[in-house]
Amino acid sequence: MKRIFGCFIISVFLFAGTASAELKGGHGWSVNPDHELALEEAVSMMEKKVKAPFMIHVYFTEEFDGQKIADTLNSRFSDAKVFGFQIFRGVFSPDGVHIGKNGSVGIFGLEGKGYTVGVAAAEFEKDKFSQKEIEGLIAATAENAGKTIKDIPALISMGTEHYTAIPMIDGLMSVFPKETRLVGGTAVNNAFEPGQVIGNSRSFKTGVALAFVYTDKKIGNSFFAGYSGKKKSGIITKGGGNIISEIDGKPAQQVFREWAEGYYDNIDVSKGDQIVMSSVINPLAKAFKMPDGSLKYITIHAFKFHQNGKDMTVALTVNEGERIYYVEGSRSSLIRRAGRVVKNALKNGKIKVREICGGVHYYCCGAAAGINFDDGALKMSKEIKKVMRDKSWIGAFTGGEQGNIVGLGMFEGNLMSTMAIFAK
Repeated sequence: MKRIFGCFIISVFLFAGTASAELKGGHGWSVNPDHELALEEAVSMMEKKVKAPFMIHVYFTEEFDGQKIADTLNSRFSDAKVFGFQIFRGVFSPDGVHIGKNGSVGIFGLEGKGYTVGVAAAEFEKDKFSQKEIEGLIAATAENAGKTIKDIPALISMGTEHYTAIPMIDGLMSVFPKETRLVGGTAVNNAFEPGQVIGNSRSFKTGVALAFVYTDKKIGNSFFAGYSGKKKSGIITKGGGNIISEIDGKPAQQVFREWAEGYYDNIDVSKGDQIVMSSVINPLAKAFKMPDGSLKYITIHAFKFHQNGKDMTVALTVNEGERIYYVEGSRSSLIRRAGRVVKNALKNGKIKVREICGGVHYYCCGAAAGINFDDGALKMSKEIKKVMRDKSWIGAFTGGEQGNIVGLGMFEGNLMSTMAIFAK
């Protein structure tokens, strides 16, 4: 069934949302340069553990055609709900990091009973979508599961663009309680431009894919930065959107450099704007006060210093009047945090290791670049495996992350990790 809301299309397909066996999870991946064979290899690997999935997560790089992936998976698994989006460079799994010369694809399937799933996707072009269309997508996702927006999902999965992340979160929080679990990633290509999304049988070049999971079984999630605050902060006195021009009335670059105490002295903007990848280690952040008085940080990648010596482009929406913080990390802390995210998700869902079925993990592509894809990312994936042990999971490098701060609601961040774990 196809539904049209204004200038975008939502694809809705109604299937039985449960299967007949105890819950199992299976992952698969491939870097085969032949994309048809790559998807076949990933599916065959998944089928070693999962034969008849009721839900499939799929993540793929820019070299792949999202519509062909959707067509293949829907033809092969006619009773499965398919959710996915485009990711940066590659995927990771219990088997390591998988980055192919002609692209990479990874999947994670769930098979069993006790779950009902709804999936829908919509094409949203920048500055060409409305709140009504967001509400339509949310309603269509619930409808795809045979539910209404009055039914609260146990987990929301989201693949979004940078420009739709905040409007989608606002839309979700206007419908569901702030405690509703969310795991999300921003779809990008290898140039950090908006990426494809998949919802069941349809793929869109840009837009949003949503999946609502309804179950009484245990699900845990975590949304974590892993940086330490240095008690340095200021108010954005000029800026907005993705630009910070002044902090406390001073040029933003000057303040950031002073906070970092020489860390950015090698960045010379006298001859032009400079991309600053080193800022993944010592970035900016928003902070939220927790009930115990501690601060929870959502990191912001200040990735471009402008030639004027004043402005910075950041990878998260900011507003004048907001307080911005300086935080610090390290290569080792960004590697170790992946394991902490798993532990936090298990704690959140009250899941014991022996109860784990599997999960999905989104790790910021900027942070991955900071720890080095060839070495640090492999160590990062091993940290996940230490906690997950022999269970299946798939990970993707995303252009931004969405998740929950317990007691506060749903948020967007970058340079972060987020994960959902399903119990048996």
